[in-house]
Parts: sequence; structure tokens; C-alpha cells
Amino acid sequence: MKHAFILAASLTLLAGCAVNPQPTGPAILSGNLEGSVTADRFQDKHGWFSVTMPFKLPDVGYRYTQLQESYPQNISYVAFSSPVNPGEYYRVYTEDFFASNHKVPDMDHVADAVLQVYGRQLVAARTTPIELQLEKPWKLGDTEGLLRFYTQKVPTELLSLDIMQNPGLAEDYTAYILMYVTARNGKVVMLWAEWPEDCGVCAPVPAGAAPASGADSIDRALATDARAVAFLNSFSYGTAASTYQ
Repeated sequence: MKHAFILAASLTLLAGCAVNPQPTGPAILSGNLEGSVTADRFQDKHGWFSVTMPFKLPDVGYRYTQLQESYPQNISYVAFSSPVNPGEYYRVYTEDFFASNHKVPDMDHVADAVLQVYGRQLVAARTTPIELQLEKPWKLGDTEGLLRFYTQKVPTELLSLDIMQNPGLAEDYTAYILMYVTARNGKVVMLWAEWPEDCGVCAPVPAGAAPASGADSIDRALATDARAVAFLNSFSYGTAASTYQ
């Protein structure tokens, strides 16, 4: 009878697990999905751009991917994160300058404006200023623009981990941030990839190919996170961005 009881209890436990499946991702934080997701590729609702989600199978982060969209007038915005990969943030911001009768400035001014308008609230929550390490012309697919590499000290207590409730672990880590800006037919795009370095309690990021001898700080940063590289390289303008609107 004792063995029968143990077996029955085990079956009950297994049944309970069966009715509580793991998340399959992505979870839409902003309500109903307005764009579209095909396999692991997201396209905004205006058809201005598409990009692959940074967390892909077999990453455990895929099942917990959180997707957030926003579509103010003349703007498409999407952000990807995963609570099992705290400190990693991937975002695409697109604005139709021509729709609001604005001329597209040079990429240096675009990058400055994006950081002021978009990044101000993001970086204000942190304890130290964001620091520009390097910028240089860059090419992604059939687009050309400007790539900037920033670093910023961030308290680990800002990460959404239960372990962070221990104040003894509230040390700073270094956030690596790559921001790429480009434009086509008035559609100005900013891609933002951010991940934690020297963070002992964070999930490790997948390393990329070793940088060549004499590599600069951007090349070295790209080598530390293959996920960020894949995300940036996946960007593509959509058909709706191919003509003036």
C-alpha cells in the first residue's frame, strides 16, 4: 500500500506539471500584438522594418521573451527583453521625418537627438553618466549609418532578480551599449543593443568571434555578445519604407 501511495502521489505531481506548461514566448507587454511575428522575426505594423527577436531557440530566454510595441504618430517602436536575461535590452525606434515635414539631418545629429529624446529617461534612472567610447561609420545589410559604442555603470539592484533583494549584492556592473542610426526615404531608424559586462550574478551572454589584432573598442564590444551582433545584422527596411509616404 505504501508503494501504491507513492506512485499515486508521483502521478498527481506529474499531472500538475502537465497543466502548467512553460511559457512559449513572446509575451506581449503592450496589449495585443499590432505588428506580426513569423517564426522568430518581428515586423512592425507600418511595414517600415523587420528584425529577428534576439532570444531564439534553444535559448531559454526565448520562452520568456517580452515584447513591447508603441506607435505614436509617425513612430514605430519595439523592445525585446527577457527576465531570465536581466540587463539585456534590444530596441528598434523608427520615425518618419518626412511625414512631419522635417528634414533628415546628418547621422551625428540624428544620434545626438535620439540619445537626448529616447535615451534621456533610460539613462536618468542610473547612477553615473553614459560615456561615449567610440563612433564610426557602419554598414548593416544594405543600409549605411553611424554606430556608437557607449558604456555606463548600472547598479545591479535595478535588475529584476529576486537575488537582488540582498543589498550586499547591490554592486555596479558595466552596461555595454551599441546604438546604430540610419535613414531611408525619411524613415530614421535607431537600433539599440545593451548587455551587462562584469556582472557576476547576470546570465552569461554568448561570445562572438575573437576580434582581430588591433581591433578598436567597437570591434571588441561586438566580440563579447554574439546575440547583439545577430540582432543588429538582422535589421531590414520593410517595403513601406521603400517609397516616400
